[in-house]
Amino acid sequence: MVQSVLRSLQQWFQRWRIPENVGFSLTAILVGLLTGGMSLGFVWAIALARRLFSWVQSTTGAITPVLAIVTPALGGLLAGLVIRYVAPEVRGGGIPEVLRAIARHGSRIRARVVWARPLATALCIGSGGSAGRVGPIVQIGAALGSWVGQRARLTDERTRNLAACGAAAGIAATFNAPIAGVIFALEVILGEFTETYFATIVISAVSASVLSRSVLGSTVAFLVPEYALAQPAEIVLFLLLGTLTPGIAWLFTSMLYAAGDRFTHLKRIPEIWKPALGGLVLGGLGLGAPQVLGIGFDQIEAALQGTLALPLMTLL
Repeated sequence: MVQSVLRSLQQWFQRWRIPENVGFSLTAILVGLLTGGMSLGFVWAIALARRLFSWVQSTTGAITPVLAIVTPALGGLLAGLVIRYVAPEVRGGGIPEVLRAIARHGSRIRARVVWARPLATALCIGSGGSAGRVGPIVQIGAALGSWVGQRARLTDERTRNLAACGAAAGIAATFNAPIAGVIFALEVILGEFTETYFATIVISAVSASVLSRSVLGSTVAFLVPEYALAQPAEIVLFLLLGTLTPGIAWLFTSMLYAAGDRFTHLKRIPEIWKPALGGLVLGGLGLGAPQVLGIGFDQIEAALQGTLALPLMTLL
């Protein structure tokens, strides 16, 4: 269906001699709408997976402690099967894979990523996996943009632009944050803030956000309370926060990559079992601290409201 739409658009552009920039802007809108639709399906897939795994746990309540450990491992195993037999590129967070495709493969991303990534991520998160939606939705949107560019036989530069449009649209639709999506795509995905890409990325992000809001409403991702500076001396605390945060971010990223390297070097364990092993360890942690399971939105909300205890913050 999408291929026929693209062919019809191309014929229509040629027939009415639509300027190239106008035609490309319309293509960016198409990428935004497609990504917005996929983001809705992604959210619903995660919710469906959660209900499915919760139903499995509730029907066998006699061994709930065991299931609390085994369930994330089961989700990891199913996700590992998707990675092994469907699309190996959906392994990882999603954003590094997009950057690699843009830098090394002419922004070419296989179309199967569009459905394999939400399937693997929904199985992981739905079973309690400690993962987020940002990386996956960026990869889904970028894959859609890349696919449209390839089907329309656009240049590598145009395909790169559409991949960034899809990434921005994914964030805009999933988190109701079109401005954040635009800035993310320009600064992280493309690595440059230029007017060459700005207009089309904005158009794509807004299109996805409009579609998402029409279905999910205009509720923001996080309810941030109002903050007020009681006295000028508090600025010191903000300076301290800004100084410490990069170090904590570096530590977290280093730990994440180190853990990934350790799993990579486990040569005796088949690849499909590695996500299951990680899920098993996570399930064990979840027995003592269930807050480590899932996306973590509840904990973020509690931190913003000032109700998240410092020991739990440290553990997370």
